[in-house]
Amino acid sequence: MIEIAFLGGTIGPMELMVVLTAVLLLFGSDRLPDLARRIGRFMSQLHEASDEVRRQVLNPPENHLPGPTSKLPAQPGPADTTPEAPHDRVG
Repeated sequence: MIEIAFLGGTIGPMELMVVLTAVLLLFGSDRLPDLARRIGRFMSQLHEASDEVRRQVLNPPENHLPGPTSKLPAQPGPADTTPEAPHDRVG
């Protein structure tokens, strides 16, 4: 006998038959293939999105914000305020 774990409990073959019968009665045999396709597409998109999140968490992209290692133009600080020597003197 096969049992499926679901929300801390198990679903046996009899419960599974009841659920499938209820789905068939609710949606009808004409709409069931379309419903299955939609659920399949949704599961595929959910799987792709979870893979993308997992990739981003495990391999974060390079830091795009300016930080200490970025190549910004040098700004004069307190140490860079020495006066320049005159260039017109001939020595």
